[in-house]
Amino acid sequence: MASTTDNRLDLGLLLLLLVAAATVVLAVAAAPAHTPGGNTATPPPPFRTVYAFGDSFTDTGNTRSTTGPYSFGYVSSPPYGATFFHRSTNRYSDGRLVVDFLAEALALPSYLPPYLAVSVSNANATAAGAGVNFAVAGATAIEHDFFARNNLSIDVTPQSIMTQLGWFDAHLLRSSSSSSAAAAADALFWVGEIGANDYAYTVVARDTIPPKLVRTMAVQRVTAFVEGLLERGAYNFDLFATCGSPQVTTACARPAEYVNWDGVHMTEAMYKVVAGMFFSGDGYCRPAFKDLLAMKARQGKP
Repeated sequence: MASTTDNRLDLGLLLLLLVAAATVVLAVAAAPAHTPGGNTATPPPPFRTVYAFGDSFTDTGNTRSTTGPYSFGYVSSPPYGATFFHRSTNRYSDGRLVVDFLAEALALPSYLPPYLAVSVSNANATAAGAGVNFAVAGATAIEHDFFARNNLSIDVTPQSIMTQLGWFDAHLLRSSSSSSAAAAADALFWVGEIGANDYAYTVVARDTIPPKLVRTMAVQRVTAFVEGLLERGAYNFDLFATCGSPQVTTACARPAEYVNWDGVHMTEAMYKVVAGMFFSGDGYCRPAFKDLLAMKARQGKP
């Protein structure tokens, strides 16, 4: 049976993922379509900088055919990138990723450049103004040494989520004259999918490495990573200074621009977005809500 601590960690990770998803939904719903680098006149974006972390679902070029997972060793060649970029950009897709659509929704001046390209060349300084992507294809939540000790490092990307946090620190030291906390305070942090590779790499050793151990270690590492971001100023809050309490003397002047209202519950604007998912279209409710209403009307019942 999982311990209380394990349950809290699992719940914390779930809440993190839900908040991240909700943030993106509101950003995409509220922002006009925009291609980075375009000349479309739009209001100032709510975030001018985005820092992204994760694995191949978020990586925009930190790995190539020769450095990424062997099983997907052709990412630097066609047909990767064929749909939108019409060339390979070392993204693990035929075109844009969710993080690219995020850049468009926020009207950033460019898509997020990969950290390893920015760190070796000043030519990308302009692009880096939109933020940096630290995600690495094949990255794990658990550190690489764990896989090496268990003879599971044949096709394991050596970078973990904590490696990416170290890259973030190095980037801030090189590119900002202000404190890291100040630089982080005005940025949006995108934490993409991470942890699936930990399970994939250990599936062949289930008899010696219990899945429960992998889950526990992965959740602990992701928790440590998120806490590390918080310590660097990604988000600052007092758990006990809740909405309406004496410690909170002011309220947000424009709650419609935010997802969260009091640390746990959403704003009306976010609830409206969520409601729209169910009441409009058929993506989240089947049969579609409008079809249910029409069916009710045909039955002639009040």
